[in-house]
Amino acid sequence: MTPLRFSHGMLILALLVAAAVAAAHPVGRPQRFSAAALAAPQPVSADRDTTMGKNPTGAMIRSAVFPGWGQWYNGKKWKAALVFAVEVGLVANAVRLNQKVVKSTRQDEREFWQDQRNLQFWWLLAAKLLSMLDAYIDAHLADFDESPTVVSVMPETDGAVRLRVAWPLD
Repeated sequence: MTPLRFSHGMLILALLVAAAVAAAHPVGRPQRFSAAALAAPQPVSADRDTTMGKNPTGAMIRSAVFPGWGQWYNGKKWKAALVFAVEVGLVANAVRLNQKVVKSTRQDEREFWQDQRNLQFWWLLAAKLLSMLDAYIDAHLADFDESPTVVSVMPETDGAVRLRVAWPLD
């Protein structure tokens, strides 16, 4: 794949990720109001859920500012270390390739090392966008209960009670 096609593909990927994040976060969208909605009683503060989960936008911004900070905020320490290592490794490799560009004497050799260096920066952009998206999604799923329901009690319509036992196969 040529570097030009790769860069176009990465640009399209970056735009798709940005659009997905913007679509998933409803802040700032206009809401339709009707007379019935305005006449409906407003919930009192006792009815509101006051539990605080992770802030998805905050996790995404943290991940953009410093490699792995968003994952660390979400409590994923190993993933934070991996993201940090990948992003720092890509930057270090780009610096190494830039030194080869400076030291090269022939024009074709210089262009080759410049293309390789630029490719590292595209990989860095992809890693940065994926880590931001990962931090955003992890923060959304922070309070998701993934424990299986083993025993449940379900009332029947005739007044009987059914006891259901489920064993997870994992």
